[in-house]
Amino acid sequence: MDYKGENSNWSFYWSHPFEDRSGRELMNYPDGLYGVFIDLKKPAGILSHILAELTYTKHASGDDPHYTDETGYHAGSGMDNYFNNGVYQSGWTYFGNMMGSPYFTTKPKDEHGITPGIIDGDNRLMAFNLGFKGTIKNLGYKAILSHTTYFGWFGNEYTDTPKQFSSLLELNFPRIAKLPLNFSIGAAFDTGTYRPVNFGGFIKLSKSGIF
Repeated sequence: MDYKGENSNWSFYWSHPFEDRSGRELMNYPDGLYGVFIDLKKPAGILSHILAELTYTKHASGDDPHYTDETGYHAGSGMDNYFNNGVYQSGWTYFGNMMGSPYFTTKPKDEHGITPGIIDGDNRLMAFNLGFKGTIKNLGYKAILSHTTYFGWFGNEYTDTPKQFSSLLELNFPRIAKLPLNFSIGAAFDTGTYRPVNFGGFIKLSKSGIF
């Protein structure tokens, strides 16, 4: 849903995951990705854009396990394991990387080099994501902050509910005269009680428009 105002534009969005009938019938509410994006219509302002998101997948249609009764009817519809699959054993992964969301953790590769899906306990989480964009004295920036809490799988919940904090900062420098390239640098930092502390950086040269 989009709203266009005189001083700002707002976009509201909701992405609903579903694995089976219970998800299609919204029995897994409130699971989903909820977000709002605000364009303050100030391209050169200190704060020009704001992003806020909540990802929640803890409910998973409840703890009623999947099973089939004596008539062949699939009576159970809980424990939605969103990013794993009973037929495609690698689930929502591609060459060992998670597809669709950075919050879910892939399992180690097996003896055949195949990633056997997502860690079950990491399929139930709550994550907050904040993003900011703006310009300070002709220096553009983009900042992203994320905080994730993992709950563990049904019957095997994590006792310490591990948490993870991730951040990214990118700086975009003004284009140097007569050089048709955009130059930016960035850094990312991860810490928490679940994964090792990580720090990384990058240098980016880009070209927009027709060559």
